[in-house]
Amino acid sequence: MSEFSEQKSVEITILGRVYPLVIAPEDEDIVTAAATLVERKMRQITDKFSLRDAVDAPVMTALQYAVISLIYKNELEQAKSLYPDLEALLTRIEQEISRISKEQPQK
Repeated sequence: MSEFSEQKSVEITILGRVYPLVIAPEDEDIVTAAATLVERKMRQITDKFSLRDAVDAPVMTALQYAVISLIYKNELEQAKSLYPDLEALLTRIEQEISRISKEQPQK
């Protein structure tokens, strides 16, 4: 979330509970979308597992999002590790194209 602009008070509702937040105005759409995702996931977990303890749904939701976050983080790190190899390959291809172009007889 941004630290550069004025702050805005908003309320989000998850599982019938209202949570007041203070956010940057430009973050309102993303915060609202995130609240909708959390609400949906918590309802799915609550319905699917018939949870007895009120703490279980948020914990299971947080766990699922943490797992997803770590999976994406690992995939990003793998992609970053390939970048130098891809850049070197692209440079070699460009050099080869340039070399071949120079060898072609001019018409």
